[in-house]
Amino acid sequence: MLDRLARRGRPGHGAYAVRPGDHLSGIAKHHRVSLRSLLKVNALDVTTVIRPGQRLLIPGGSRPARAEVKQARSTAAGVAAVTVIVRPGETLGGIAARARVNQRTLLKANRLTMTSIIRPNQVLRIPGQPVRTAPAAPVSPRLSAAAAANLRYLNAHPVPSRSQVRTMIIQAARGHGVDPRLALAIGWQESGWNQRAVSWANAIGVMQCLPSTGRYMSGVVGRPLNLLQTQDSITCGVALLRTLQRAARSESEVIAAYYQGLDSVRARGMLEETKRYVAAVLAHKSRM
Repeated sequence: MLDRLARRGRPGHGAYAVRPGDHLSGIAKHHRVSLRSLLKVNALDVTTVIRPGQRLLIPGGSRPARAEVKQARSTAAGVAAVTVIVRPGETLGGIAARARVNQRTLLKANRLTMTSIIRPNQVLRIPGQPVRTAPAAPVSPRLSAAAAANLRYLNAHPVPSRSQVRTMIIQAARGHGVDPRLALAIGWQESGWNQRAVSWANAIGVMQCLPSTGRYMSGVVGRPLNLLQTQDSITCGVALLRTLQRAARSESEVIAAYYQGLDSVRARGMLEETKRYVAAVLAHKSRM
């Protein structure tokens, strides 16, 4: 029933096909709708696991059309929106400076506030830039190409079944002194135990580690990790959990830190999206 509605749409709603690496809160944010409304219109809850190819209804489906009209008008007026990728250590003020826009304008274009947390590899929209003026560091096409290349590689090579991945996660967790149920729950929330999951930010594989995380955890485990290989993707995520366990004060903080970053959790507390992520992981864990 839901799939039929999604294919033909419904008054006031649009349709979206889930991509590898997607999660409900990310889809809601991308389409600028509340997570609650997305869950309600699709009869889902925060613990629901979505899979690539699944069709979802997007509340207020007329918004993409309005966005297209706005973009067309901007282009006709000689301006176009560009995007930048957040670099490690960057601040909103610094990004505004290098993009040559007012910080308030940058915040408004991305629906952020002065207290919003930005993360490395996050995509930000830079509004009102003249077409003839290139942004200081337009790296989003390069990032998209890297993620697409990784997805093509994974689609062209065999990967373990979910049952095999489950066994691999349990073995890796035990080897690193991590609760296997927690590792299984994180892996399920991140990818549904699917090594072919690749996000828009180029998070790769079962545990959805970013390449930068993979490089860091390579130093922790004492060998290079290739996130395109299932065992290394799992090792990266499990080793990260072990590292967080040594620093965090509770299991909930470990889970939150896996999603938001420990420094951010300590400095600002759990974001609302992070709280939902923690609740979903704990719900998965209780069933493992």
